[in-house]
Amino acid sequence: HAHKGPLNQTGDEPPEHILQPTNYQEVENIISCLKSKPSAGADEISSIILKNCKEELTPPLTYIINKSFSQGTFPQTLKLAKVYPKLKKEPSDQISKYRPISLLSTISKVIEKV
Repeated sequence: HAHKGPLNQTGDEPPEHILQPTNYQEVENIISCLKSKPSAGADEISSIILKNCKEELTPPLTYIINKSFSQGTFPQTLKLAKVYPKLKKEPSDQISKYRPISLLSTISKVIEKV
């Protein structure tokens, strides 16, 4: 039996699937809480760079996040990962002794935390 009409919605509440806009303070707090690591995704922006430049990068990043939320899209370039093999155990001459490591964009990690 199919339900017709909205579920658990009143006229005052936004639908759950619509993401609410963020602000500079929230984005800056998320950046500040990132672990400082030199590793970076395909965009080559590490958390260290993002933290060191957070005052300059927070406004455009907040704009990108809010635009993404309002359009219901995620920037394609932030979906890319840098993948490299990591040795699980010796001997290193066997491909089965490696596992893939994916380094995601630090910016995409910030967006996920909003």
